[in-house]
Amino acid sequence: MENNVKRTHRVGSVTAGLSLICFGALFIAHMLGYFSDVTMIARLIPAIMIGLGIEVLLSNRAKGNFVYDKGAIALMFVMALMVLAECGAIEVMDYIKAAV
Repeated sequence: MENNVKRTHRVGSVTAGLSLICFGALFIAHMLGYFSDVTMIARLIPAIMIGLGIEVLLSNRAKGNFVYDKGAIALMFVMALMVLAECGAIEVMDYIKAAV
């Protein structure tokens, strides 16, 4: 019996998963002391947008069904804002420590 169900690709889910893994690994490396400049993590945020753009372009070229995973895309933007907020908070704390 042949199953004729077309698979629907959810655009954004691959990029969201890879972004979570990369940023999580970078924050763990920072916490373990492998590097001290946390702003390096914030500089990688445009990579999320590039990855999402590549995924959208590849999905548009592929044949088959695709839908935009709005939850994953929203999660990536929230994650980017949280990374920026954390980096900003760390920079402010370092500035306060240096001033005292």
